[in-house]
Amino acid sequence: TTNTMVLTPMRMHPQVVSSISDVFIECENPANHGSTIVQWTGNTFGSVAVYACAPGFQTLTGNITRTCGAQGVWTDLPPTCNPLSK
Repeated sequence: TTNTMVLTPMRMHPQVVSSISDVFIECENPANHGSTIVQWTGNTFGSVAVYACAPGFQTLTGNITRTCGAQGVWTDLPPTCNPLSK
């Protein structure tokens, strides 16, 4: 087997792993704009965050879902919503 050096995001301390299954990739909680609400399945690689407009807001702009990526960062930017017209 080959050993690989992995830098864990935000921790910056190397750990030696013998296979990709030994790598633990974690994202911070997904950010959201004050006009949205977000629910997510977890903070590990492959987890999904789903966004919706908060009460008083409408028309979500951006991707409705984001995924925790292999670099420990959520894909795309958080979406936003517009205030309801009166």
